[in-house]
Amino acid sequence: MTTERVTVNRTTLTGIANAIRTKSGSQELYKPSEMAAAISGIQGGGTTPVESVTISNKADLAQVWLETPYASLPLTISVLPADAPQFVNIVSSDSSVIGVRRNDDGSYVVRPYKPGTATITVSDYSGDVTDSVAITVGKHLTGIQMASSTLELVVGVSRKLDVNLTPNWATDAVLAWSSSDPESVSVDQNGNVTAHKHCEGIVVTATARGGTLTTSCTIKAYVYEDEPDWDTYRQQLKNNTLSLQVGDVIAMPWSDKSNKNKEYTFQWRIVHTGTFEVEGGATKKGMVLMAVDSLPFSTPFNHGRRLVADEETAQSGIAYYGVTGSTFTKLELLEGDPIPYDQYTNVYKTDLISDKMTGSLFSSMTGNGLNRWETSALRQFLNSDADPNNWYNRPYLSDNCSYANRYGFLSGFSPAFIAALAKVKVQTSRNTAIFNGEIDTTHDRMFLPSASQVGLSSSYAADATKEGEKWAYYEGLSNNDRRIKPLGSTSFYTAWLRSANLPYTYSECIITSSGALNSYTSYTSYYAAPACVIVESD
Repeated sequence: MTTERVTVNRTTLTGIANAIRTKSGSQELYKPSEMAAAISGIQGGGTTPVESVTISNKADLAQVWLETPYASLPLTISVLPADAPQFVNIVSSDSSVIGVRRNDDGSYVVRPYKPGTATITVSDYSGDVTDSVAITVGKHLTGIQMASSTLELVVGVSRKLDVNLTPNWATDAVLAWSSSDPESVSVDQNGNVTAHKHCEGIVVTATARGGTLTTSCTIKAYVYEDEPDWDTYRQQLKNNTLSLQVGDVIAMPWSDKSNKNKEYTFQWRIVHTGTFEVEGGATKKGMVLMAVDSLPFSTPFNHGRRLVADEETAQSGIAYYGVTGSTFTKLELLEGDPIPYDQYTNVYKTDLISDKMTGSLFSSMTGNGLNRWETSALRQFLNSDADPNNWYNRPYLSDNCSYANRYGFLSGFSPAFIAALAKVKVQTSRNTAIFNGEIDTTHDRMFLPSASQVGLSSSYAADATKEGEKWAYYEGLSNNDRRIKPLGSTSFYTAWLRSANLPYTYSECIITSSGALNSYTSYTSYYAAPACVIVESD
């Protein structure tokens, strides 16, 4: 079969379109003779083949900054010669990064949606003549802030300074670091600071955007003497000569900076020894320390909220739910579709996308909180030494934290203790209600024990193959011996575990005041007795 390429002018294309519209109301199919009649004259005189299709403003589109969400930028297209058919086809290689719109006047615009790179390809009616432009969408960094404005260091022990970025997805987030006295406190270009002698008032500064954005942290360094010799314990672990045994308790001072620096003494019990995978993949010998008593205040595990939608059209990566009365309905909207506010009392949104996320599950998750350790507010709090309102990062639009105005938990311990804590591999099962029971892997200095690690089991809690073997201290223990009381209290209270109640979106496992296993909604305030791991010396 031989296929002959033909050219079509604008008048002929219009005639064909009119013929199709005339037939659109009929179920009768076109007959070959009718089609031949409709396209007669295609090769007639006066038609001109397309010689070139050109995007003439490529230089303006190569780098686009996402300053105003969904701002339109002109896409200027030239088809030559002028009397050739002016029909063009436009395709984006990634419409979630760059979309294309056709205006009523026949012109075209591109709309950046999120950072990334996408290629816009333009072709003529035949698809044989093309042009393209690769567009990189970036987001300028607009603010930087040290997580902690002050930091205490032990001489010779390095710490990494954390900087909060606004927005945290900026694409030009390159920081330059400097110290006001490098001989006393040095800093590398990754933000790792090391004190070389006793000093105070040393200012370490991070700058970005050519020095237009600046943030700093004031350093005090000293030799810490009044606490356990962690280096000795780490060396003993390495040499298999550890002088401590499972059940022994180590006392450590802790200052509640959120409560006028009220002083407490944390009792850390050795509950297990063995080998642990640390961040980076190495396996090391170590010991698990678990707090005998919980924090002196209660906290929610995580707290959801229903975020009201206010945009005119649906955004990429967002699921929308309409609510009327107590009924939540998932709206099947494509990117750019108008949001039907007039059909519902309220429309809410979330960026947690799941095929299982029905209206009722959305209502539960955003009303009660999500039972996922990896994204929980409690995990962020326990692993941070940052100032108030600087440690909490909302992982999902529908997350909230009612205690973000507290200092991070680690801020109350000595620099030597923090430096001795290893970031170890922690595995936690996601729920099966909106996920598929996948295993989340985190690397934490502080973590809550799982149900299996404290010797508790249930059909709704993940077993030891997923969340860790029972720690040696809990072998043969009764429920009474598992009970937890807050620091400064003589009564036992309910405490969080990190294990999700698997069939539910929002229910988290707990140790009750009687030492038994149960679960409750993650927005409730309960206590927390964290664990940590000290590993052998390098």
